[in-house]
Amino acid sequence: MPFWVIHKNEFLKGITELFRIRAEQHKVSFLYEQLSHLPAYVNADEKRLRQILINLLGNAVKFTKQGGVVLKVGYHDDKIRFQVEDTGIGIAPDDLEQIFTPFTQVGDKTIQADGTGLGLPITNKLIELMESQLHVESTLGKGSTFWFTLKLPEVSPRDDDRKPAEQAMIIGFQEQPKQILVVDDKWENRSVLAHILMPLGFEVVEASNGQEALDKAHQYRPDLILMDLIMPVLDGYEAT
Repeated sequence: MPFWVIHKNEFLKGITELFRIRAEQHKVSFLYEQLSHLPAYVNADEKRLRQILINLLGNAVKFTKQGGVVLKVGYHDDKIRFQVEDTGIGIAPDDLEQIFTPFTQVGDKTIQADGTGLGLPITNKLIELMESQLHVESTLGKGSTFWFTLKLPEVSPRDDDRKPAEQAMIIGFQEQPKQILVVDDKWENRSVLAHILMPLGFEVVEASNGQEALDKAHQYRPDLILMDLIMPVLDGYEAT
């Protein structure tokens, strides 16, 4: 199934809006640069590509304390190149060979402490499954650049394909307001979801761990609970 891929579409627009909010929470900048004309429709695994970009951009924002993050996208000879640049902590040369090894954390362990060491290995594997390779250049203390290229030939949309202007427009929830409990130990993640949900007409209640989630679930009786799995005090598995 082809999906709309130019910068004004639901896919890249959704990615860029999410990370503009997340970067703002971290007090760093976020830019999107379209380096060339992009095709309207391509055949691609949308869910897999979204996970790849969220993982790469999430890492970039997380480890950037000053400066910012840039997502660059270009198209040439039926190939799309995605490039994520940051001015973050960077990676030492000796650590570059280990960053794609599962459960391996490199650099400052105090900064890495809230991770599992699976983000980049999973991202690398997903890119390999899409018949490409993840590349990286990094300078310790100055930042990193990750990029990959996918062969995605342009296709013509079918009549039954969704049209962004007609079907992908989000107008919000127009009935009696529904209440959503957002549970995550990272305040910035809760804030991102709140920024997305509240303008759509939902009421948002927040909790920072599983125990607090149980207490607020009994108190507010929310219509929906969005819960992280790995949290202190009581994790998402135990809470559910």
